[in-house]
Amino acid sequence: LKKIPRGGALELSDRYKLDLALGVSWLRVGKIRRGKTHIIEALNASEGSNKAGFMRALALHALLEHTLAMAARLDLQVREKRQPEHLYQRAALVREAEDHLRRIMQLGEIHWMLQGWLDLGDAYTDFANDLSQAPAPKGLTENQRSLYRQRLHEQASEIERRALLAYDRGVEVAARAGRQDLHAAKTLQTRLAERRGASGTLPKTTRPPQ
Repeated sequence: LKKIPRGGALELSDRYKLDLALGVSWLRVGKIRRGKTHIIEALNASEGSNKAGFMRALALHALLEHTLAMAARLDLQVREKRQPEHLYQRAALVREAEDHLRRIMQLGEIHWMLQGWLDLGDAYTDFANDLSQAPAPKGLTENQRSLYRQRLHEQASEIERRALLAYDRGVEVAARAGRQDLHAAKTLQTRLAERRGASGTLPKTTRPPQ
């Protein structure tokens, strides 16, 4: 990609594609700042254009994927003083990933829409599991510890419901597009069936990004 001439011979759509592909590549080889800069500049330059829609969605998904990877690294099995910090940071990163998915949905690129819903649902599931297993603060009485675990379970259940809704939304998107044959669509259907089996019928709550 670096060897491709960047002169005026390139059409505008090809230049967008090149810049987006280069940004995604830098991001995936660990050059985070360089990759994000390339992607954000290319997305801003191509904003409102009908060119390079697939590559724009791919680049947004790369940002989503990177954001969720950072969230997953925030372990909740840490010292008591650091646990709230990790919890708030992780929630903020998941919300940032939701924003990336909203932009992907606006582009209407079915492959990346479905992959985004799958990744977001998996992130919610992992978050719920980690939260439910987080250690209680030291120095609590038995009664306080029981109440703490109950509250933690309620919060984890709410996040698990958001995972269910993410999988459900992905299945719905695939059905509307008539692309249940895609690998991500099949995986979403499997995840939804598994989680429904574990949690019962799909509950009502705030829907993830449309």
